[in-house]
Amino acid sequence: MGQPTSQVDYNSESTNASEATNVIVQIQLIDYIDQGLRLPNGQTCVCPNEFSCSYLGASVPRCYMSFTVILLSPDESVKYFSTEFMPLTPSGNIDFDSLSPQQMQAWQRLHTFHLTSKPSAIDIFVHHMGTVINAHTGELTQIQTVVHVDTFILPLNSVIPSIGNGHLSMQSRTLNGVILQTQLTVAYSVQCKGALIGRNCDLICNEAVANTAIAVCQSNITNFFYTCTYMKNGQVQNCIPCPWGITQDSYCQNSDGGILAPSAADVVSSSFKVATVILGILAGILLIFLIVTLIYSILLNRRARDNAPSYNSATSGQNYRSTLRSEGGANRPLLQSTNNESHNQVRRAPTAAPRSIPQLDAQPAKSSLRKGAPLSPAHLCGVSSLNDTLNSTLSSVPLPPSKEADV
Repeated sequence: MGQPTSQVDYNSESTNASEATNVIVQIQLIDYIDQGLRLPNGQTCVCPNEFSCSYLGASVPRCYMSFTVILLSPDESVKYFSTEFMPLTPSGNIDFDSLSPQQMQAWQRLHTFHLTSKPSAIDIFVHHMGTVINAHTGELTQIQTVVHVDTFILPLNSVIPSIGNGHLSMQSRTLNGVILQTQLTVAYSVQCKGALIGRNCDLICNEAVANTAIAVCQSNITNFFYTCTYMKNGQVQNCIPCPWGITQDSYCQNSDGGILAPSAADVVSSSFKVATVILGILAGILLIFLIVTLIYSILLNRRARDNAPSYNSATSGQNYRSTLRSEGGANRPLLQSTNNESHNQVRRAPTAAPRSIPQLDAQPAKSSLRKGAPLSPAHLCGVSSLNDTLNSTLSSVPLPPSKEADV
């Protein structure tokens, strides 16, 4: 089976720079590899080794790949270019040896795009044209058809374009496919046109009067003003929008004509401001509620400790006994004791000294003898007289009432 013939339009990309051109993107295809010569959904473009594929006759199927590069920027039509269907070797690489000089020159061509702004990415689609065979059963699925093989995405968001009067350097990168993880190697460059700078190559900048490290810029697409900082290569970064313009040829201007604070340079929607105020009020109310709850719990705990009865002090014990007495005779204990020793000493009645039998020759105290006639010798010698004398002597001494009598 021979190589598929098709007319590929190489003039689809923009070759003439227009007045609206701000950025120039160049891309060159280097190499492609599809190990195993795979196609999506378990298909292949060659006869599997374990099958004979007799339905093909004497023709030997090959894989032919075409590459379509697509670029898109805002407010602009799609820019793209496509290559011829390039044959692959059994190892999966492009068979450069089988290409004609014209085909080789077309493959190595550097494709240039002129865009109004930098695109976010470069998309590359790979298609196969030819035979499609089931890789598991060896059955012929399709013949002379076009199949989407893989998709490659080259992001450009993090790419800082080079300035127009600077040195143009190509960057090489190997991409992995999204569908089959095949590999494509490309070289590319992104450059601003003329004196334009910025990440989107749309800024016309001048040095600030107050500080030459600051750039005062204006977009030639939106006409918005910015203040940026210069980089070493002449590009700018950290651009801050100035919604009310520039003042003193150096600073962002506020609505009153003064210098706009950097924190207020970004325009915030009114709904976002209202939501922020509401959230702040709710947070403040919640904080106040937590503080009041904490203070109230502390006061409750302190009041509970103050109202708790104490039985350890003498005053509390005295009040407790007074309460029992005031409630009535039924609740008052007959004999009440207290742990306070000093109180017991006050309430305790005096105790009489123990009685002892005096000696026969002892003389009683004068204060204890009754005044009268002296005892006769007969009384002193008799036992009964002695007892009567002692009883009469002791009866003259006053004794305090006993505790049992008190009760």
